[in-house]
Amino acid sequence: MNWSDIGDIVGKAAPAVGSALYGSAGGAIGTALASLLGTEATPEAVGDALKRNPELALKAQELEAEMRKAALADRSDARGLQKAALAAGRGEFQNWLASGVILAGFLLFAAILFAPEGTVDPQVRTWAFPFIQALITTVIGYYFGSTNWSNKNAKIAPDGPSLYGRIDTGR
Repeated sequence: MNWSDIGDIVGKAAPAVGSALYGSAGGAIGTALASLLGTEATPEAVGDALKRNPELALKAQELEAEMRKAALADRSDARGLQKAALAAGRGEFQNWLASGVILAGFLLFAAILFAPEGTVDPQVRTWAFPFIQALITTVIGYYFGSTNWSNKNAKIAPDGPSLYGRIDTGR
């Protein structure tokens, strides 16, 4: 029996953990889940424990919450690392590199867009536009993040619920 064999059982309580059991990290996730459940680190033992005691599903949800916290911490540290490097007098290269990537992306985009008819293969255009757009969006998202949008959102509705709140609640 493999860890992926109990992915559906675990997925009922904790979908992210159940999905992770199917991937390359399935063994590590399964071992961590077994440790939380207090069972032997085998798919059979974890599956039997979850079938016998549905309350153990809360432990799987705890593991899922920890996985989400780790993913969020990983993302938040990337921008903090850049700020620390700049404060220490390093990191200027990354800023110039990011500026160069954005500028080169726009120039490449314009060159392909305004190239004379027949000089650029249509398949190249089909491939290049989404790639350039994703590259520029990633670089801009890293350096400016969603905080910029959050600040604008706060100015839209300073007294009432935010735009996101209105979308989430249907108001």
